[in-house]
Amino acid sequence: SEGEVRMLMVKDKLHVIIHKKPESGLSAVGGMSKYSYFNPGSAEYADLERKFLGEDIPQLQKALGIEGEPLPLLWT
Repeated sequence: SEGEVRMLMVKDKLHVIIHKKPESGLSAVGGMSKYSYFNPGSAEYADLERKFLGEDIPQLQKALGIEGEPLPLLWT
């Protein structure tokens, strides 16, 4: 769907999934947006969560040369 999805992480633990959808049909960056919040494991984002945690994070760590290092305290 429209907008952007953020996964709010504290170190290596997912705390909340945020869907930011523009109200005016324009970009979700700037302007008025509607926010929806989902718990980890929510069916709406189960595939994205699985891929992000299981595949994307390890690839990002490798690309940044921080494999085996702790993740930042708070990040999206």
